[in-house]
Amino acid sequence: MRGEDRLQRAITLQLEETRRDVLHGHIRTLPVTDPRRQAWMSAGRGSRQWVTSHPTERMDLEGHGGQDFRIVITTYLGRECPLSRFLARDGLALAGPPGGADIPVDAHGHELARATHLPGGSHTVVHDVTGDELFSICEEAGVEVRREPRDIFSRGLPPAALIAAPGQGRPAIIPDAAIRVAMPAALTSSADRPTRARRPLRWLLFDMKTIHVGTALYRTPRARDRHSGAVEQRAQAVHPAYVHHARELDRRYHRLRSPPHTVTPGPVEQILLDHDRTRGIVLGGYGEWSCDVEWLLEEAAHTAARRDWRRMGVVSESVAYGFLVASYRRRMGLVAVREMARHRYRQSQFVGLTRLQLDEIGRERQVQRQGAQRAEARAELSVELAQARILPAYELGR
Repeated sequence: MRGEDRLQRAITLQLEETRRDVLHGHIRTLPVTDPRRQAWMSAGRGSRQWVTSHPTERMDLEGHGGQDFRIVITTYLGRECPLSRFLARDGLALAGPPGGADIPVDAHGHELARATHLPGGSHTVVHDVTGDELFSICEEAGVEVRREPRDIFSRGLPPAALIAAPGQGRPAIIPDAAIRVAMPAALTSSADRPTRARRPLRWLLFDMKTIHVGTALYRTPRARDRHSGAVEQRAQAVHPAYVHHARELDRRYHRLRSPPHTVTPGPVEQILLDHDRTRGIVLGGYGEWSCDVEWLLEEAAHTAARRDWRRMGVVSESVAYGFLVASYRRRMGLVAVREMARHRYRQSQFVGLTRLQLDEIGRERQVQRQGAQRAEARAELSVELAQARILPAYELGR
């Protein structure tokens, strides 16, 4: 780059930063409950990835007749949701939880996003799809990933405690993934600041969380005063929750080998602490993400760059890293905002239904889920029978 080009770039960056600071000052003067202020303060690196991303055959925002894109852009700007605006104008409401009052739909769609009592499991869908995308990026890059690693607690818990009842998901002590990475030190309080210094390569536990617009986390002082404060606050609450649950399991299964009978941690808690601090990887309703998500994407890009930079045809590993980390951020950012938009669309399908109708939908979906589980169990049994009969017959015929 020539000297005059560098000067021009520096001048442009300074002008843009000055304009951004002026806009930031204006937005900070808005009431803390104003959705525009909330959207501005919540936005992080992931929130804007969709702006510069181009659609592909597997990733675009044209779903539901273009509603995905409309929801994404209005959420980003803190404006009224095109889906909810008309529902609110007509005075429609969501049936409340059992024993609770109905919930009027608001024009911004916050009530739709945060409602957890509706059938369909939309919150779980958002969690599973976004988590799968992040872990798939790591796996494709060559990072070692073990999803839902139940075996790490096998020496501290009986098998029954590691297997959930049908329809209840995995036990709470099982994290979403164990990943072998070199990560910076975890942030443990609001006073901590991210560091670039990475610790030695080791296995760490990760738990995926999602938070939606309109929830209480977006109204905390940290979320009001710091960019992406809501996701960081949620991420830092993950490890204490895991420690608390580990101590409960120790009191249940190892009462005499854990506090207050001993001064050392119980067996389950010790297994947890052997993996350092459990990391919370959190995606927010505005597409923002916590520091650990960013660090995982960077680690995946470093790993892939070391492996592939020559095959990519670039001049160095650092150039390959730049291409890869930008690609991973766009991919993760687009999936994050798309799934948040689709979540709101799915939730809107229940507006105007009565509590009895919601209960009937829930029962029907439970029957369908149980049928799918039985079919999966029969398929696994068929495979086991085939292995037990066909392989021995093949060995005899050799």
